[in-house]
Amino acid sequence: MNELNDNQIVQKTLYENKEFFALLVERYEKKIIRYIRRMTSLSDNDLDDVLQEIFIKTYQNLHDYDKQLAFSSWIYRIAHNTIIDNYRKFKAKKRDFKLDIDDEVFKTIKGDSENQKVTENNFHKEYIQKALAQLKDKYREVIILYYFEQKSYREISDILKKPENTIATLLSRAKKQLRSEINKITHNTYEHHKR
Repeated sequence: MNELNDNQIVQKTLYENKEFFALLVERYEKKIIRYIRRMTSLSDNDLDDVLQEIFIKTYQNLHDYDKQLAFSSWIYRIAHNTIIDNYRKFKAKKRDFKLDIDDEVFKTIKGDSENQKVTENNFHKEYIQKALAQLKDKYREVIILYYFEQKSYREISDILKKPENTIATLLSRAKKQLRSEINKITHNTYEHHKR
């Protein structure tokens, strides 16, 4: 069954046996959990509720799936919209924003930031963590999709339903904001250690 692509599984779910949908759940569950966690910092119980809601909406809307889109972009769009729909509830329950930054993501952000003149050499994951917490939601969102979920401009455009040139502008501003926040944090840390 693993040799089936997403579109084939969708077709089989719709026209042969709805139990094929379990293959899509299996294929996307970990990715969507990771995405929800990165976007919301919810507790595990709340996260499970949101995950379930996303897969229910995906299943209920399977007939509306546009084959012009990659299925992965379509399910991320549903996840994104579900997160937005529940935003107030999430905000009320939000814990300290904490994003797991693996070495690959760290190297990519660090490389991009160094190319754009982050002032201090002491560049740590915790600085990125703190800087991301300071960003506006719309900027943090594109940073997460681009760096952490490794989505292309086209995929982000499909997920957020915004033109690619808007995504490029948003991402450029988001990177600039992130660099600015990292600079503030490194500068403050440097000043603190000088005392």
